[in-house]
Amino acid sequence: MANLDLTKKLLVYETLSKLNQDFASILACCHSLDETKLFNSEHFLFYRGFIRELQSRINHEVTHGMQQAEEQDWFQFGKFRTIWEKRNDPE
Repeated sequence: MANLDLTKKLLVYETLSKLNQDFASILACCHSLDETKLFNSEHFLFYRGFIRELQSRINHEVTHGMQQAEEQDWFQFGKFRTIWEKRNDPE
């Protein structure tokens, strides 16, 4: 993953948060429909499982990509700490 500026990183994290909130809303709606007892409960059990699987897969993909970006930033900006420590080392 290419280096991301702070604005893009913020967009990714905010979008993932919104996506997870929306998945929670979808799951709540499925639960509400299931509670009416008008539909096959077993189907809704599987639907909720499918939804959670998709949510988990998206979270995994995004967080894996962001982990790589964060590690690159950590390495890049860690150079500042190394320079600082060398300059301020009393020895």
